[in-house]
Formats: sequence, structure tokens, C-alpha cells
Amino acid sequence: MDWITESIAIGNYLDAQDEELRRSQGIRSMICLNGRLTGVKASELGLDALQNYSFHDGPGNDPAIFQRAVEAVGWFAKSYPKLLVQCHAGRSRSVVLVTAHLMLAEGWSADEA
Repeated sequence: MDWITESIAIGNYLDAQDEELRRSQGIRSMICLNGRLTGVKASELGLDALQNYSFHDGPGNDPAIFQRAVEAVGWFAKSYPKLLVQCHAGRSRSVVLVTAHLMLAEGWSADEA
């Protein structure tokens, strides 16, 4: 798990499953991008909020759903700070989503994000 801002971390599926890690890092909310948490409730993971998306690497993801996921990053980071955004390896989908959030919400360039 890597902290990108004071309230947003990026991680992989192992980080998402590690209850002790989430607790020690103060994770209150999570956005899952690999679809593995479909049907799981936030309370089952000791979280205040959980959103699940089923994105895959590469082209073909619905841009409207991606936009909703970007908005969810901002909402969760503000409403339930200490957000973990995770995909399978924590190197592609989660990075792109958080980058898009930082560019839109903070006005950062792609290089800054």
C-alpha cells in the first residue's frame, strides 16, 4: 500500500484483504476496481464505505462508469478519509483512477499526478 495523499492510498488485492493492515493504516473506505468484492458490504470489512467496480486493464471499459468511479474517489476521500483504492496488482487501474481524480479535483498535470 502506498499513500498518494494524506487521505488516498493505492494498493493491491492482498492489501484489501489484510484486515490488520487496513486497521493499522486507519482505512475507513475502499474502492475495489477488479470486481472481487461484488456483494460484500462495507461493514463486513470493518469499513464505513465500499464501492466495487469491475474494470479490466486496457480498452473497453465504459467511460461513464469510469467517471462515476473518479467522482467516488473524491467523495470517499472527503467523507470517509483514509481511502484505499485497489485493483489486482495496484499498478494500473487504481493508479489511473487516482491520477484522474487528482487531475480533475486538484488541477494537477498528468506528470504531477
